[in-house]
Amino acid sequence: MIGPDSFPVGKVRPGRYVGQPAGRRRDGLRLARPQDELGPLRADDRLPGLENDHLPAGDLVDIAPGGERVALRPRGRGRRRRRYPPGKERGRSGQNYSREDENTSPQNGSLGADCQNPALHSQPWGRSMGGRTNPPAPADAGTGAMVEVSGHDRGKHRGGSGSSNPRPRSLSERTARPLKVLHLASGTDYGGAKTHIFTLLGELQKRIDVTLGCFSSGPFLEEARASGLAVYPLRQVTRYDLLAVGRLTALVRERRYDVVHSHGPRANVLAVMAKARLGRPLVTTVHSDWREDFAGEFPRNLVFSRLNAWALRRFDRYLVGLGVEESVRALGIPEALIRTVRNGLDFDHRPPVPPRDEVLASLGIDPRSETVVVGIMARLHPVKSHEVFLAGAAEVARKHPRVRFLVAGEGAIRGDLERLASRLGLEGRVRFLGHVRSPDAIFSVLDVNCLTSFTETLPYALLEGARWGVATISSRVGGIPELIIDQDTGYLFEPGDVAAFASRLERLVENAAERRELGRRLYDHGRRHFTPQAMAKAYLSVYRELAGGGNGP
Repeated sequence: MIGPDSFPVGKVRPGRYVGQPAGRRRDGLRLARPQDELGPLRADDRLPGLENDHLPAGDLVDIAPGGERVALRPRGRGRRRRRYPPGKERGRSGQNYSREDENTSPQNGSLGADCQNPALHSQPWGRSMGGRTNPPAPADAGTGAMVEVSGHDRGKHRGGSGSSNPRPRSLSERTARPLKVLHLASGTDYGGAKTHIFTLLGELQKRIDVTLGCFSSGPFLEEARASGLAVYPLRQVTRYDLLAVGRLTALVRERRYDVVHSHGPRANVLAVMAKARLGRPLVTTVHSDWREDFAGEFPRNLVFSRLNAWALRRFDRYLVGLGVEESVRALGIPEALIRTVRNGLDFDHRPPVPPRDEVLASLGIDPRSETVVVGIMARLHPVKSHEVFLAGAAEVARKHPRVRFLVAGEGAIRGDLERLASRLGLEGRVRFLGHVRSPDAIFSVLDVNCLTSFTETLPYALLEGARWGVATISSRVGGIPELIIDQDTGYLFEPGDVAAFASRLERLVENAAERRELGRRLYDHGRRHFTPQAMAKAYLSVYRELAGGGNGP
């Protein structure tokens, strides 16, 4: 007797395997789906404890990571192949069936569902696998035929004698496996968007099955892998490579994700283009005011802003940061579809950074001096109002020669800002750092953290500074007042007010004790109210709502 506990996995990779006809190959099993990222089996990748003659040609074996779940099922004998509209196949009895219902039906022997149903453990392996034995059908299942179809628009479905439109089962009714969510990102994300994605997925993967799909390779993808996230490269060769839509569709169907969640304009557009074929609910996180994402980038703004707006109108739920709700409502999105969620950050674990003296020396600052270091961490974009920061810095620099200014970030207007700094007499006093791979190293040496944007959500540039206890000055926009409480956890000024910004900066430059006290209060406030656990819980509630239930914490 072959049962779910009799399969030591050995060197076999997790995946789906299919028995081969004896005349073709007798040396083992191969992956049934060659597009799986795990790749085909090697010649020495065998299934210990399972002889080939015990697995008839065409029978499937699902093996989960670690071997803790094994399910067998015979493939249908019918060889007729037909193509049907996406997400639907027609059984031989003439009825339509949803791919989502088939993918999670216990009678298919799908990985996880069969293995946790004791009723299915007793019968399928009750006699030698040399003869086919079908798992017992649920009590409410009708009799019908199996139809095999091929490709990503195909699957095996069991016809029934009941209604042609059966009631969709909730996720908790259909399966015992954890919720599966695919997050999508362009792969070129940086700054706050990157921190948000890594923080959110790091917390979600403790509770559900979550994967990050990247349309571009590069530092973002490598950092995601290094941080322990499950990553799948979708390889969009150029921005106009629409084959990525097909790759996305294949991935979702292959791995049976329950929800697809996109971040940023490129991921939004590609997810919506695939929506009809995916048959899954779509969620998007709106990280910033979409109307400003491509400001000052003519002619890209004429095309990409409109494409993003077109896509944004077609999601099932919208998760937005504090202060971005109005920009989403401007698209005509019903209030019921919008969820406002505070960004979260792990305040208890700071990333390792080099010693302070070493970081200062790398920035050209003498560690032995009493220099006050003031910085701004933001992409170089008109919406960030760096000209306000530079103008205020010039005012303070004239009175305090020991102050140095750092501008961390990259963008199209860098040349304009460098020329402005030169005109303001800041040569030798301000340093443009470009893209910073380790923002925490910069925050660890800052005495004052600044942000001068005229529109924001609740930016991670302030949360990360708060984690390091850095005194902060910011414009009063978006959700920032939730974190920076004026004259309690920092200082606020009205956007564009150079004089107000300069006066608050000068006060902190002159008073080290006040800097330390504001930084301490800011750290305590952020640690209490902006946790990754609360952020992940809010996201999970939306996923379960869309999936119709779900398991897991």
